Amino acid sequence: MDHQLSEHKLILLYVIREKENIKVTDLNDFILFRGYMDYFSMQAYLQELMEAGLILLVSREEAQYYTLHPDGEKLVELFRARIPHSIREDIRTYAKNSCMGDSPLVEVDAKIEEIREGHFEVRCIVRDYDRTVLDFIKQVSDEAQANTIRNLWLQKGMNVYWNLLKELS
Repeated sequence: MDHQLSEHKLILLYVIREKENIKVTDLNDFILFRGYMDYFSMQAYLQELMEAGLILLVSREEAQYYTLHPDGEKLVELFRARIPHSIREDIRTYAKNSCMGDSPLVEVDAKIEEIREGHFEVRCIVRDYDRTVLDFIKQVSDEAQANTIRNLWLQKGMNVYWNLLKELS
């Protein structure tokens, strides 16, 4: 097995082990924000880990979670030394700190405000914890258009943000 490939899979297994029952969105946010791998590779690795029976995808309370199968636990124990120490520490710190609240590492938000009669402002935001990292305003002259922009931002804003970061790197 390719060393890079096996390290990436081990990182995913390790995060899932340390942050028991991690939400899919939280795992995506953590891995992508830290730059451990790109989105498409991560999705392929997760699919391979599920097909191998090492992790499970569970739906509960309108959210999806990854959980580690006992075989995945054994694999992490056997090969965790292949994950660089700094990455293991980063993952442990994240798991410990993220237990304090249920908010994701990075989140999107959008608000609509009527600035004058028939004119609206849609404020689209990306936050890392409580710190705003992206904030832009789009003015429109129709409430329906403002709602459309807000809804699209809430659905696609995270992808826009990751693509922006990728382009700037």
